[in-house]
Amino acid sequence: FAMRNQHVADPAYYTVPMAWMLSTSVGDSLRRTIDPAQATPTPALTTPGTGSTTHYSVVDAEGMAVATTTTINDLYGCGVTVSGAGFLLNDEMDDFNTAPNRPNSWGQVQGSPNNVEPGKRPLSNMTPTMVLDPEGRLMLVLGSRGGPTIITQVLQVVVNVIDFRMDLVDAVGAPRVHHQALPDRLRVDRGGFAPEVIDSVRAMGHEVTDQSPGG
Repeated sequence: FAMRNQHVADPAYYTVPMAWMLSTSVGDSLRRTIDPAQATPTPALTTPGTGSTTHYSVVDAEGMAVATTTTINDLYGCGVTVSGAGFLLNDEMDDFNTAPNRPNSWGQVQGSPNNVEPGKRPLSNMTPTMVLDPEGRLMLVLGSRGGPTIITQVLQVVVNVIDFRMDLVDAVGAPRVHHQALPDRLRVDRGGFAPEVIDSVRAMGHEVTDQSPGG
């Protein structure tokens, strides 16, 4: 999230350093900043609600797959209903960086590459995902609701299936954690972790809050 906030925006308006962000050397350098004994504050790694999102995944008998996420962003969007049509307008302008160092409705503080410009697409948390096995066959079709937690939810389900060999029901049902760089706070699924685990994480210096499981 720290890298996303600083370097990701509409590629038609900003050169996203994709190869650099995905390089092993960058991964290694970020990993070296992790102290297994205590929390690393977000500023050391970077410089400066409930919503209305729906996801569906469909696979037919022939293996054709669709992963679709649709949203109007915040609950009831911008609160305006189209007269005679019955649907709500979104408030996706909130996905832009609208003021320096000011969080959006999801608490995200984003960088200048995502500033508002005419014709520009805002950053999105939506993460419709397809995973293929080493033979190129369809393995997973994923997505979620939940604002910025969509990104970490989808990632953790993929990790649960691939790395921990869980079946899909268990992978989706497993408790999850979320950290989005700013605010510098770890969010955990309420009731998903033993109190002594939470206590040990707090003892390392992490601020921990719990939330109802979602997505």
